[in-house]
Amino acid sequence: MNFLEIILEVLSPTIITERRTLRGFLKVPNFIPASTLRGAILSELYRRGVIEEDFLKGERTKPSVIASYAHPVTSRGEKSYPSHPFMWECKTCEERINYLSEVIDDLENYNNLRERTHITCRKGHVTLETLYSKYYPIDDGRERKVSTSRFVCTSVSKTRGSSEVGMLYEYEAIAPGRRFWAILSIPDELVKYIDGLEIRIGRGISRGFGISKIIELSMISLREVLMRIEDSIIRRDYVVFYSPSPLISCHEDYYSPYPMEIDSSRIAVPINAKGRLKIKAVYGKSDFQIGGWDVYENVEKPTIKFATRPGAIVTAEFTGDIQFLAALSLSGTIERLGNTVITGVNMLHPIRSHPLFKVT
Repeated sequence: MNFLEIILEVLSPTIITERRTLRGFLKVPNFIPASTLRGAILSELYRRGVIEEDFLKGERTKPSVIASYAHPVTSRGEKSYPSHPFMWECKTCEERINYLSEVIDDLENYNNLRERTHITCRKGHVTLETLYSKYYPIDDGRERKVSTSRFVCTSVSKTRGSSEVGMLYEYEAIAPGRRFWAILSIPDELVKYIDGLEIRIGRGISRGFGISKIIELSMISLREVLMRIEDSIIRRDYVVFYSPSPLISCHEDYYSPYPMEIDSSRIAVPINAKGRLKIKAVYGKSDFQIGGWDVYENVEKPTIKFATRPGAIVTAEFTGDIQFLAALSLSGTIERLGNTVITGVNMLHPIRSHPLFKVT
């Protein structure tokens, strides 16, 4: 198994939306969902004859290709991350404040977090707005939204070859030129096909929408990740984590906004290490939706409506090997809701080893 960091560039308007209205599909998210990216890669590999139908069928029950959520890359080439709940912005002077460095000791002290009753920026303003789940760093001045385009389309009658009355749809799409980054876990035999791979994402791909290309690829050293985590952990028995992915715990026919425990058997990639997390507290909001389309069965996947938003801070008791934490941070867990497999979730990073912890 290989861990890759990929940069994806949008080549044509890409329709990925969070909301469907009477007139069409609107509200483009600031990210590309993990299931969408994973499905696009698998579909393209299948179209090219790299993998066969049996491989796709196996991916529905025992995934070997795991993609994270794809986060935006700024015009300056910086990777963005979902902000955590302890990041704020002053509405008066636009100063950004990261309070995590001030409360990290409390969080690591068995969740003995003291309530802050007076939070201000350095100039004393109390007009603060939470940045939780918004992206940091932001792009193009104060703009936080991914640049978009809008299209108005009409349905064409197959018999008359002209537009149909009352069949006008509006689409909001990610504009070409936008770049995203993601982590991809993939078997050895497929690595050589990923660099430069052109994939099709979202709706309207038969009309030229959704063309993207993997323009950069770099290998992630599991050993380096392991060493970085080991150097950052203050206490081996109690760790504070940051999650750039949604949190969810699925069972046979129900789910909860976050897992109470994670052990080695739930890690998305096989590892020769033992480990267990017993989650004590989660700082975030459970209003994030996860869904998608099963291409193999050509049916809509069940929608999860109450996952915890990306950017959450998690405290947990930890026992086991550091390799367990390294694998969890790169691949997350595999969740199963009925016959649906969900990947790209519960990717927990020890916060002291993550770049957001050092943001001032």
